[in-house]
Amino acid sequence: MAQPAYPALFRAEFSADICSFLRRYEAMPGGAPSAFQAAGWLQAWYRQLGAQPGVLPLWLCISDGAGRDVLLLPLISRRAAGLRRVEMADLGITDYNAALCNASFKFDPSQRQALRRVVRQALRGHDLLALGKMLHTPGNAALHALMPAQPCDFFGNHVQLGDDWDGWRYSLEKTVRKELERSWRVFQKYPDARFVRATNQGEANSLFQALETLQSARMQHAGAAYQLDKPAYRAFYQDRLQSGLETGEVILTALVSAQDVVAVLYGIHHQGRYVMLRICHAGDTWKPCSPGKLLIERTMHHLHQQGCRYFDFAIGDYFHKRVFQVRPTPLWDGRLALSWRGWVALQGWRAKRALKRQPWCVRWLEKRRR
Repeated sequence: MAQPAYPALFRAEFSADICSFLRRYEAMPGGAPSAFQAAGWLQAWYRQLGAQPGVLPLWLCISDGAGRDVLLLPLISRRAAGLRRVEMADLGITDYNAALCNASFKFDPSQRQALRRVVRQALRGHDLLALGKMLHTPGNAALHALMPAQPCDFFGNHVQLGDDWDGWRYSLEKTVRKELERSWRVFQKYPDARFVRATNQGEANSLFQALETLQSARMQHAGAAYQLDKPAYRAFYQDRLQSGLETGEVILTALVSAQDVVAVLYGIHHQGRYVMLRICHAGDTWKPCSPGKLLIERTMHHLHQQGCRYFDFAIGDYFHKRVFQVRPTPLWDGRLALSWRGWVALQGWRAKRALKRQPWCVRWLEKRRR
């Protein structure tokens, strides 16, 4: 009996470069699932991080039988742990990953085998397709046809406000609200104390340099693994700042006193949603005014006045996020074996995940974190 003509249902090909990839995306109905899939972010990412030795960009485009683009995936290929892996364009700095999906495309579960086959054919020569920190979007839902979705260990944190700023502020716990009010009064007692938003490239470069210096010193003092001061990562954030400041896609805010930079916050903005990426403050000297939380609150207030209503604290379960009554943004992970080596790695990944969810293992990990 003849086999179904699966390739007729879907066709996979690779764009020659990021510009042609994004042209195809911009021609599809719908918008970027998050700021991390916006054109400016992806262009800067591939220009800097995607150009590193050992990283091969893969702009995978999947179209239907009529030649209509239905799914676009910004990917890379690299070797890790002895495997040739295909991953999303991330390398540790993209908080939310997602496929770019045609809004008019409705995936039929009966097409599962056809989609899986065409993706396997496109990724021949690789061992494993490893997707992580994936948003629950229509485009990503189609990827569930390739692999079962597993809950991610990470989750996002967001707050959605209405038009009444004071109403939201009074919804916070009284101790939190009073601390923020007290912190602002304490901060204003310092010489020429002010909240600022960078409005020109010179000011932005100065604040970004302060952020890098403060954050690097803080991480070194804590003995934490840190990679954002590596050349490619530094170049990426500078690149994004250069191209996104004037358009409002990158927002750099700070607390400043006289000539001292007290705290700096690097965020990105897309379609009314603001995401906080990097924040650091000058340390114990300024502790009486809680500069980190104060800068977040001042930035939110400023952007709320500009019409922003959705504030994303990004991934990570930190106390300073919880005091703002954030809600979780669930994410998922998935793996698809592309070779026998990938299949062995997949079984190990599944076993490790199952072990980490055992009650005794959870208790042991909690003790280790204390």
